[in-house]
Amino acid sequence: MKFRHFAIIGLSLFSFVSFAQTTLFTKEQLNAKKAYYSVYSAQQVRHSEQVYRLSIRKKVFPSSLKKFKNLQSISFVYKKAKSIPEHIGELKNLQYLELGGNQLTSLPKSIKNLQNLRELKISNNKLTKIPAEVFELKNLEVLRISGNQITEIPDKIKNLKNLRVLEIDNNPIKSLPNSIGSLTKLERLNISNTKISSFPTEMGNLKALRKLSFNEIPLKSIPTSFKNLSEDLIMSYYNIDLNKFSTEGKNIVLNHTLFYGIEEAIKNPKQVRFLSLHEHGMSKFPEKIIKFTNLKELDLSYNNFSSFPKEIEQLSKLKKLSLSGNNLSKLPKNLTKLTSLESLNLDGNEFTKVPSLTKLKNLKELDLTHNKLTTLPKHIAKLPKLESLNLSQNNLQKTPEVVYECINLKKLDISSTEIRSLGKSFRKLQKLEYLDISYNGFTTIPQSLLGDMKELKVVDVRGKKLRYANPPVIKGIVIIAQDY
Repeated sequence: MKFRHFAIIGLSLFSFVSFAQTTLFTKEQLNAKKAYYSVYSAQQVRHSEQVYRLSIRKKVFPSSLKKFKNLQSISFVYKKAKSIPEHIGELKNLQYLELGGNQLTSLPKSIKNLQNLRELKISNNKLTKIPAEVFELKNLEVLRISGNQITEIPDKIKNLKNLRVLEIDNNPIKSLPNSIGSLTKLERLNISNTKISSFPTEMGNLKALRKLSFNEIPLKSIPTSFKNLSEDLIMSYYNIDLNKFSTEGKNIVLNHTLFYGIEEAIKNPKQVRFLSLHEHGMSKFPEKIIKFTNLKELDLSYNNFSSFPKEIEQLSKLKKLSLSGNNLSKLPKNLTKLTSLESLNLDGNEFTKVPSLTKLKNLKELDLTHNKLTTLPKHIAKLPKLESLNLSQNNLQKTPEVVYECINLKKLDISSTEIRSLGKSFRKLQKLEYLDISYNGFTTIPQSLLGDMKELKVVDVRGKKLRYANPPVIKGIVIIAQDY
């Protein structure tokens, strides 16, 4: 079982030796650091510069945090606090601030000084407007203000050019400003349970948008500009009557709908792009799916399929397929004709060997977790675009040599196997960014090998009894070492 909180035994050499300049960590790296639950416990740390995360359990926000100049994450949630002190603006390296579930009616004006802030979560408070200072946070990527009493989204929202996630649901907001179309990096937008009745035409400029939720709002129409949005966009819209839209508007929504059953989807087969039949208790492949010729993503996980009709190859546009948890021991040959596939999940099956996948030239992600593999065939190296390979929880005694021929890999997971070492050929994986070798037979960290990896950022080695009295430091790499 893997846990969320870890101890770090290796960081950038510069980070340990000198604190003159703070390293701003990615969220993944930061989550791997120890969280302190009070100022008192943080004060016990020999070097206060090594306190990066503070999750405050007391009901009163600390009167001073000046000592912790490298603090990058603060969580202070559901404490019924009515205000946050101005000194929070002194934490120049703060990246993540979570203040949800309090009784805040405003934020300190000094918050505008947090120019490294990437995430601000202030949901479920008593805000009636978005504090003006928020729009000065030019590096903000995530803004969650759900469950307040906000009535308006100001035109200044356009200042947040780096915003990726905006959640404004459960507020009495009546409209969106035209300037929202300026948020060209926006990936997720939730406006559910608001009073918004129309979308500005400018939203058609949100080409990066991948999830749009507008459940239970009085929406009257869909702008034709939505035809310009990404084909990968999924819309969520409970209690919305599509029949009141124009034919074109209705078709736009259907093209971006994730259907959770056959019967609803079959009403508009040409519009079906996303279909989930997760845990539907099926043992026979529903032949009606063949009618969904524009299908891009299909989730058939946790059923009991043993075969697939030849006609499945007609789903020529399919990019993502999940067959996890189906007790499959072999892969039907006709599935390899789905040459547009970019992601294939075979987790939790009974494979003892990997079927030939050489025709899947566009495959980027392959998940073979929790099978009965003892080795990998050479043809895996013939997948030129493969970037992510998960071999966790298999019967591997050593890393298959063919893995080292997959030179475009960015993520490799060989955790929870019997592997005890990495071969010298590991150096071939020069694009690797993430490596998981946790819960294996490793007794030492392969420092020299890892040190040669120019792109490697995170290595998970939890569950090991390391030989080092003092853990090694590998420049530029975060090593996740033990669970708390």
